Amino acid sequence: MQELPPSIRRPFASILQEELCGCESTRTLAGCLTKKDACKSSQIMAGLIAGYLKEGMSQTDAQFNFSNTVTNGHCGDPVGLAPGDFRDWPRLHRGGPNSEVVLIEFADFLCGHCAQASPEIEAVISLGLPIDVVFIPVNVGGNPLSKKAGIASLAAFNQGDDFFKRYAKLLYKNQSGLTEGDLPKLAKEAKLDMKRWENDRKDPFLAKQFDQGVTLSNQAGLQGTPYVLINGRPLGVQVVRHDLFARIQLERLRGKDNCE
Repeated sequence: MQELPPSIRRPFASILQEELCGCESTRTLAGCLTKKDACKSSQIMAGLIAGYLKEGMSQTDAQFNFSNTVTNGHCGDPVGLAPGDFRDWPRLHRGGPNSEVVLIEFADFLCGHCAQASPEIEAVISLGLPIDVVFIPVNVGGNPLSKKAGIASLAAFNQGDDFFKRYAKLLYKNQSGLTEGDLPKLAKEAKLDMKRWENDRKDPFLAKQFDQGVTLSNQAGLQGTPYVLINGRPLGVQVVRHDLFARIQLERLRGKDNCE
């Protein structure tokens, strides 16, 4: 508390007195933090609130963001996608056999917000956490080029995760003014096996897989992109690295941290 700028100490303390310490807890965050050994979850939540206020959010906006991130997100019900629903999709990161968290991103390569979210997700991946990050391309607005770009990215994924990531990054980089004719140019720039890529992107199987991804997004409650699930629970706020990191850390502590 003493380390906070004086201007945000009062709103910070007020939010801590109103928000609960955990999904099943009846104790406030303030109550948890005043214990001799404050639980890690409460410290993460308090840090999230402090971060919002330091960014210049009002008390109301900070509490609203916290509620969407934690109360409605981390403590919400999973949307019900089974593990088998995403195991064959591109991976932005593979955390290995000890992965504790699966992050699923539904995104449209012609979506500006998706392009902005990409480096935020990459920043969290760079931390080396034991997480799997799954990417499922969709076309929310029904734009035919979005679907073609999505299928082209799946064709790149047939050559491996790294080829997919390289191609996806180029699609976002060239998002403005992208045309169908750019898709093979970018594939060549990504150093794909062009003959294989051209054959794969024309394969009806990939078109069917893309449509399955759209179906999954609808089942998951997607209303816009990017749409991120963390162990089946929606992120609930704009995709930024500190919210992602906090949610992942809270998920890793689920069932292991006693905040009573």
